[in-house]
Amino acid sequence: MTTDLRVFPFPIDADDAEAVEKVGRSLPEPRRGNGGDDVDAIYTSPDLPTASDAGWRAIERANRPEWLFQKGGIPVRLGSDDEARTRLETLNLDKFRYVVARVAPWKTKTKNKKTGEIQETAAKPPKDVIADMLAYPSDRMPLPIVSRITDVPTVAFDGMICDRPGYNPANKTYYAPAAGLVIPEFPEYPIEEDIRRAVQTIVEPFADFSFKGDADLAHLVSLAILPFARDLICGPTPFHLADAPIHGSGKTLSFQTALYPGTGGNYGPMAQTTEEELRKKITTEILAGRPIVFLDNISREIDSSNLSMAITSPYWFDRVLGKQVDVTLPMRLIFVGTGNNVILSGEIARRTVRVRIDPNTDEPWRREGFRIPNLRGWVHEHRGELVAAILTLIRAWVLDGKPAWPGRALGSFEEWSRVLGGILERAGIGGFLENLDELYEQADLEGATWKTFVTAWWEAHKTAAVGTADLFPIAEKIDTLDLGKGTTDKSQRTVLGKKLWAKKNRVVAGYKITLGTKAHRLNQWHLIPTSGGVR
Repeated sequence: MTTDLRVFPFPIDADDAEAVEKVGRSLPEPRRGNGGDDVDAIYTSPDLPTASDAGWRAIERANRPEWLFQKGGIPVRLGSDDEARTRLETLNLDKFRYVVARVAPWKTKTKNKKTGEIQETAAKPPKDVIADMLAYPSDRMPLPIVSRITDVPTVAFDGMICDRPGYNPANKTYYAPAAGLVIPEFPEYPIEEDIRRAVQTIVEPFADFSFKGDADLAHLVSLAILPFARDLICGPTPFHLADAPIHGSGKTLSFQTALYPGTGGNYGPMAQTTEEELRKKITTEILAGRPIVFLDNISREIDSSNLSMAITSPYWFDRVLGKQVDVTLPMRLIFVGTGNNVILSGEIARRTVRVRIDPNTDEPWRREGFRIPNLRGWVHEHRGELVAAILTLIRAWVLDGKPAWPGRALGSFEEWSRVLGGILERAGIGGFLENLDELYEQADLEGATWKTFVTAWWEAHKTAAVGTADLFPIAEKIDTLDLGKGTTDKSQRTVLGKKLWAKKNRVVAGYKITLGTKAHRLNQWHLIPTSGGVR
């Protein structure tokens, strides 16, 4: 199976080198019908439904092979970025009118006052017709739904490899082969030797990274596999975090290396930002058909409600910027991030798998003697081999009956655990999810802070009912317990009271925080030891 195609948004004979050179990297222009000019004209008319229906019929005829799609009920078309990589463009009124004006001739009938004859003249598609067409319900738009753009073959939910350029209805993916990429033939029925060689190929670029343990390498390999196997997973995928004790350790490079086979670097890293900007970024990336949201060089605690929701929700709900249109979009993005000793909130920590890199030196950027000195260049040069190796591992797992991973699944990500863990297990790569407990203990500063607070509370008051004022002297001694920006004891006690209310009936450090009967109209709290507490 060899692919040596440029980025064609429509099927083309791979053996026709002359056609390849002639067509180059051009994207399709709207054209009438299926390439001919004998298309019935659309006549302007005060009958809006008739004109709109005619416009959609013309689009349906012209959309073979597919270059127009819909996402969340919004028409999109194939486009390209400044590096000629295929992407999806959302069609506003003007861009949609551009399309409609070119898929069929528009005409106006007028009566000659002198002769009485009916004359036909060229016309422009009326804007009220265009607006009406854009307002069609998504189930009436004759446009296929597209999930994402890919420049390498991917695997559909049934295990079939989608390697035909163009639109693949099986996984709603548009495959525009990367320019110059040659994917070597890989075995249709992999044997153990094929699997062993594939594993060697995949882990080779990671040889110079100083991983803390087997789990870190396993998670990096699973991230490399994920863009190819995303449609095998019916459900969400976790946040992938590359973490290190110091800058210059290779965190960003490790993720760039893992993601390159499946994406070709088709994503834009972004800095940690506001909730509003993150929400916009997520919506933009989904609509553009890109696969990755990459948060690079995280410097503050990650505690984002938008990120938490995006990671675990099957759908993303938002209002499209500039269109005042609410959209519901299937969530298939992969979320990754990098940082030094990153602090995660409890909500983010339980949604995270970590790759920990520890170079054991104070100046890791000065290291020399790498087995692969120019890793970015090496990965680009060997991308085809890496793609073939990853598809070999997936195919071996599929042919083996898609055995589920036998270990403990990551909560809320059972399908991801089953698929990625199963592929790694079949390939003989150990360590998957083995560092979760360590991650939770080290990354969840809030959890550690509350364990310290509740333990001190128990030592001071045991099961006695106490008010917020009684607990405040304990709280103010804990540096990591955020008591707000107020400078008075009263304001900080108010913050502590709200935090206690948020923790009501939660078990922390083996003790259940319980709200008792009020005293003098003030809340009273007490601890109840559970099986994990010290009585």
